[in-house]
Amino acid sequence: MGTVTFLFTDIEGSTKLVQALGDQYRELLSTHCRILRSAIEREGGIEIGTEGDSFFAVFSAAAAGMAATAAAQRALDAATWPAGTHVRVRMGLHTGEGTLGGEDYIGLDVHRAARIAAAGHGLAAVLIAMGEPERGVLLLGANAAIRERLGGGPPPEWLRLGDPLTDARRSLGEDAYTRAWDAGSTMSVDETVGEALKAQH
Repeated sequence: MGTVTFLFTDIEGSTKLVQALGDQYRELLSTHCRILRSAIEREGGIEIGTEGDSFFAVFSAAAAGMAATAAAQRALDAATWPAGTHVRVRMGLHTGEGTLGGEDYIGLDVHRAARIAAAGHGLAAVLIAMGEPERGVLLLGANAAIRERLGGGPPPEWLRLGDPLTDARRSLGEDAYTRAWDAGSTMSVDETVGEALKAQH
């Protein structure tokens, strides 16, 4: 047992990609796995397991996990994908206590890391739909800023023009919307994680 940094990843919109690409999805998945494994290994991480398009890895230091995440996002952004598609991968990092159970890690912090990976902008859209547009926009602003700081490129197009933000703008008004987005963009990773976890309780 000791303090380690967990990484969970999964491809955004993988079901739609499978439907759109058919057999070509195998090529996409192979490229995705090669990029993830290379970034994890380069920073001294250990791949604990995979399931479908999801990865679970562990690092001895938070800095190594951050470096692997940034490198993977850059490589994913630069890669050539089948049929001109563009692949985006959610990545969640969490540092905490990990207990090795057999060949896998167990414990509360492992579950927290998985929740962080899933929180992202999907959670923000849910908050907006449930009548909490300010909190939703706050998380979206934070998510976009963190992606840019990690070198993951600009946020997905729907973050700027999609229905969730259109609904939030209409509900809040432009001034309140801008304040919430700007407040989110100044949040640290830890503050964003805390807000995302709080929203899931």
